Amino acid sequence: MGICFHLYFCGMSERTFTEKIVIYEPNYTIEQTYTGGDLEWLGICTAGELMEHIKQSQKIQENLGDWGMENFTWEHIYILHQDYMLGLDEDKSLKDICRHLNTEHLELAWFQVGGASMQNQGYTFTVRSKEHNHQHLPHVHVSKGGVEARYALDTLEPIDVPLEQPLKRDDKKVIRPFLEKNQERLKEMWRHNMNGYCTPALSEEGKQFYPES
Repeated sequence: MGICFHLYFCGMSERTFTEKIVIYEPNYTIEQTYTGGDLEWLGICTAGELMEHIKQSQKIQENLGDWGMENFTWEHIYILHQDYMLGLDEDKSLKDICRHLNTEHLELAWFQVGGASMQNQGYTFTVRSKEHNHQHLPHVHVSKGGVEARYALDTLEPIDVPLEQPLKRDDKKVIRPFLEKNQERLKEMWRHNMNGYCTPALSEEGKQFYPES
């Protein structure tokens, strides 16, 4: 098992982390790598233990400042997986993460973002964790302009009816086509959520929105 940890410092920029991931493009990066032997020697088993070790670095401390150090925890890291990023819903064993994601090499990232936030235009499609009363009903939350409804991921039918505007107006011409196109990916995100990972929100253009956006 190997781990590559990236600490990204992001400021105001016209560009984003990737075309799909809507976080300001990093202008400075600190990178640290660990082999399985390194982790074993250091006695690091979980994501939280890794973060506690990394934050002891003088270089990290000099660059983060008080606010950064306070938030430099497993709750704020991401796993770079395929073409999106997974957050952690709980402190996990690094070996368990590798097993869940079927990989021997983890890419971890933490972002410190400065400047104004970017706005999400249009619809947002969100798979949420910690909804214990809906654990057996795979669904996605669809929202726009403060109006929200849930759609079942198996049937792509709205769970909350009747739909309010603008969802009622756009149900067939915007929402359903997006859900049909992204059904398998949204189901995968649902499975990640049930395994204790946090997933991003998806816009109708396929862009991913995170708290750092």
